[in-house]
Order: sequence, then C-alpha cells, then structure tokens
Amino acid sequence: MFCLINNFYNDPFLLDLTNKIFDALKFNCMAVGGIIAVIYKEKKLIIILLNRNTIISYLLVVLPFILWGYGFYTNYFKDELYSILFATSILIITTNFRIINIDNFITSFFGKISYGIYMYHWIILEMLFKY
Repeated sequence: MFCLINNFYNDPFLLDLTNKIFDALKFNCMAVGGIIAVIYKEKKLIIILLNRNTIISYLLVVLPFILWGYGFYTNYFKDELYSILFATSILIITTNFRIINIDNFITSFFGKISYGIYMYHWIILEMLFKY
C-alpha cells in the first residue's frame, strides 16, 4: 500500500504520515483477531486440528508467553506474529476444555463488569492524579 501512495503522490510527508498511522493503529493485528473470530464462529476444521493433540495444544498456549517473556524479536512482522500466536492461544483455551475451563462464576462475573471498568478507568485515573 505504501508503494502505491509513493507512486501516485510521491510526497514523502504523506508517505511518512500514512506509515505512522498504520503502525500506530495496528489494523493488521486487529484483522488477525477478526479472522480468529470467524474461525471460532464457523467451527472450522482448524479448531479440531488444534485441539486433537493435547501436547501441541499446551505448547501453542504457552509458546506466545514464553517468546514474549524472553523478548523474542523479529525485524519484520513482530506484531503480526504475536497477534497470531496469542489469538491461537485464546482460540485453544476457549474451545478446549481439557486445558482450562474458563466457564465459571469468576470469569462470568469479570466478563460482565469488564466493559464498565474499561469505560470508567480513565475518569478514575484522572480524578486520582488530579486530587
């Protein structure tokens, strides 16, 4: 996309601005989440394959945390790699109850209040820092 902007407009400022916007908003990582949501909703064969072998399921759940904890870094596609790994981990956790059963009272309670906390946390932080 950036080469198209550069070819048509040939404006370094526009190219730099577009680069910064796309880098800051992480549309590509959000798209990975959307693809995983479609896979979850449609109950694709991928879910069956991911959950077939328990050892591989455990490994895929733990792998992103290990890589992130040790600071694994790539020059290209770092954010995309982590979004794929963490989204796969979430997909396995939510579809394979042999690993962990997240459907309980505590997670249900936090699921009900988490959006409210998200909406009001900045107001509370502003009040705490101001006073």
